Amino acid sequence: MGGGLVRLVTSTVLITNAAPGDWIIRSFLYEVPWGAGLGGMTIYLIGIAQTISQSKSVSGWLPSPTVVDIVGILALSAPVLVGIPLSFAAGAAAMKNDVVTAILLIRISYMAWFVWVSSISGSILYATVRLVRILKAHHKRHRRTSNYAAVMSGIRKIQFLAVTFALCLSGFAILLLLYCALRDQILVNKAGSIFAGAAWAFMGSTATLAAEISVIFRQIQIFISKHIQVNIDGSYNIVLV
Repeated sequence: MGGGLVRLVTSTVLITNAAPGDWIIRSFLYEVPWGAGLGGMTIYLIGIAQTISQSKSVSGWLPSPTVVDIVGILALSAPVLVGIPLSFAAGAAAMKNDVVTAILLIRISYMAWFVWVSSISGSILYATVRLVRILKAHHKRHRRTSNYAAVMSGIRKIQFLAVTFALCLSGFAILLLLYCALRDQILVNKAGSIFAGAAWAFMGSTATLAAEISVIFRQIQIFISKHIQVNIDGSYNIVLV
């Protein structure tokens, strides 16, 4: 939500050509939206990692909750402590007509973002695989319980969210790497610029929309399981609570 609002402000600044020549402000506004989105996905990863760290029914190495907290804080703060200063420095260099330094700082910023995004993407997939194994192993012994279907539905939602976030972050990481290596070629190519701009603008929004649909669909499933009973003959009973 916060990232979307900042992106709206950024688009308004670009369309109205506000603060022309103030590359510091423009660089900052360009940097923040994805930082907010990555922060949200990082918090999701921390939640999964904390669940795994407190599990008593899984073999293999497990991080302690303290380690999870420390790594999570570093993952959340790195884009702010490193990315934004690089963005400010690149904007300041551009305002001084130091194009070489500005481009160098921009490329360093993109490489740093590539490392962060790739790490979070891989970590989400790895943590989700371990969490799903824990949940399936735990509930394998309770197939006949009334909440088994709800548990499996929750597992599928976790898998869907993980794949959605990982695809979004992986696509963004590839775009960052391409833009870092081929920035000049992309800027002078109209089709390449449109594709890169559209991907940059809509990947995060698409991932957010998919996550929201998943949550809504889950709530619908819960409502149906509570209020609609399926009989053996295929008929339905509506239960009013």
